[in-house]
Amino acid sequence: TELYGQALIIFRDIGDRWSEGAALINLGNAYQAQGEIPYLIDYFDQALVLYRQIGSQWGEGMALDSLGPAYAHSGELTKAVECYEQALKLYRETGNRHKEAAILGNLSNAWGEAGELTRSIEYGQQCLQIYREVDDHAGARIALSNLGLNYGEMGEMQRALEYYEQALLIAREIGDKGGESNALWMMSLCFNDLDNRLEAIAHDESALVIYEQMADPIADKIRQQLEEWRQERSN
Repeated sequence: TELYGQALIIFRDIGDRWSEGAALINLGNAYQAQGEIPYLIDYFDQALVLYRQIGSQWGEGMALDSLGPAYAHSGELTKAVECYEQALKLYRETGNRHKEAAILGNLSNAWGEAGELTRSIEYGQQCLQIYREVDDHAGARIALSNLGLNYGEMGEMQRALEYYEQALLIAREIGDKGGESNALWMMSLCFNDLDNRLEAIAHDESALVIYEQMADPIADKIRQQLEEWRQERSN
């Protein structure tokens, strides 16, 4: 934070307002790494005001992109949604479709956190559509997984499975091992809720192989889950 603070002073002294905004965002990111939420929100907010004053849409979008997640992380979902909606309007005006999709995903997550699953799914579907239109497979995989999660929370396990299956397909196509293992694990939970313990165990085993290859701590949880399911099935 000290270096960014020094840079901020220099940019203010020489009147370089664009770089001043960038330094404010860098300071916010530095405080974010330290978990200092109030500080980072203050710096991001200063950057937003500055970029709006100088008419930099790129800078404004960058500041809103930073502020939204900061508010969401601090539990201020209403403020987070406000930032995301402002960013969405900006990216639609400038025709930045990748950013538009990312913000729609953030809105979906925020409404999901608030328990508004129907609204979360609406934004998630819009997000998925754009990622497909711009041929962003990684983005589509994440959107599909999030939709599967939403439908699962609504108790629609068969629908959730359909989205996880699509996410699994994409993850394998693009070599995303993390996405593949996550989809397999989520599918195992869906199969378990549908009382299909055989498929649940099979998908859990496949997920475990990948988690172990990645040395992911989640592997321990999967092993425990598998042991419980196998014992229940043998009884």
